[in-house]
Amino acid sequence: DNQYAPTNNELHHALWSDTIPSTTPCAPVNLSLSAPSAGGRELLAENTRLGAFDINCDSSNVCTVTVGAIYGDNDLMSPDQAASQPNPLAGAAPKSCKGVVGSQWCAASQFTTSVLKRIGN
Repeated sequence: DNQYAPTNNELHHALWSDTIPSTTPCAPVNLSLSAPSAGGRELLAENTRLGAFDINCDSSNVCTVTVGAIYGDNDLMSPDQAASQPNPLAGAAPKSCKGVVGSQWCAASQFTTSVLKRIGN
């Protein structure tokens, strides 16, 4: 399992999807657990990290959404994740792949789109 180890104050999951009954209030789950909730699942594949995740809405309810995903081993990422695997919540997430040649590979992709917000806060 290459997901972040909770023993290092790091997270097992980056993008957790869950279904809750309509009568249950929505509450954050503990992402340092291997299974934060019974009905949820991790949306990112193994060895994939979020390099960007941002949602900004303007006064006209138009929201700009940016998502970036990076796939590969830690030593192929920039900034270098191999030495310390920093906590992703501390803002040290990898942003791109290093331009190195080897038997392993790394891929990075990012997209931005605009959507119309249709429900209230």
